[in-house]
Amino acid sequence: LDAIDVAGEWSNMLGTAVTWAINDRMDLESGYEFGKRRSLEDAFSSIDQDWNTASFRWRYTDGATLAGGLETMISGTSYEDPIRNDAKSISGGLFASWTPSDYTSVFGSIGLQEFQFEDSFARSGSRHTGVYGALGISNQLNDAFRHTLSIGRGSQLSDLADYTENSYIRYGLDWDATDATRFNGYVSYNRSQEGGARRNESLESVRFGLTLSQKLTDHLTLGLGGHHSNYESNLTARDYSEWRGQAWLSACQRRLKHHRLIRTLAHPW
Repeated sequence: LDAIDVAGEWSNMLGTAVTWAINDRMDLESGYEFGKRRSLEDAFSSIDQDWNTASFRWRYTDGATLAGGLETMISGTSYEDPIRNDAKSISGGLFASWTPSDYTSVFGSIGLQEFQFEDSFARSGSRHTGVYGALGISNQLNDAFRHTLSIGRGSQLSDLADYTENSYIRYGLDWDATDATRFNGYVSYNRSQEGGARRNESLESVRFGLTLSQKLTDHLTLGLGGHHSNYESNLTARDYSEWRGQAWLSACQRRLKHHRLIRTLAHPW
């Protein structure tokens, strides 16, 4: 967790997503995810948590150039440690994309987030409201390579505080090595400010990673990934590095008669 304390963790997520094509111009997406996170050291069991997340997105497109719609997400997180504040969050806003050519697309989103923290054994409840947003551009270099540059900001739950406010800039590169194999690499710079805690910690980090997606069958895809982050804190002895491994299995079933896409996901971080 910092330059002095070192701990591992295990996280599992299981979810499903469904896309329904209402007509040629509109579709509706819905998703659900359940997750568990556990520390491998008893001393850091305060981060142990379960969460449930539901998301919905309605999209309208005018054809091949413009698309946009409404999105919302509802989530609840409960901690094993009675000292931590269980949290509920809801976010909602607008998203849009513009594809001026066969090779370039511009995308963005903006909305509001609200976090509600319940009373715990040691701390009173609180509330945080903020704005989230993202803007990016993606360009197809050739048949095999596509790269993307994006910026954004938003809030998320924190391990040692109620929440953190984050801003980032990210560059990613996709390589379709074969029809069944895709590599994705990225590097990003992030700034975060702690909220709902006395320390008022701020962090700067540089992150990079690489993932591999391998299509096993027409309906089954296996993914593997590795991620590294370097953090610098405004507090003494809080600089640290972090490695994460990732694996997931994705199953996809298309029902063309009903214009429906059903997907299930399960991957431990």
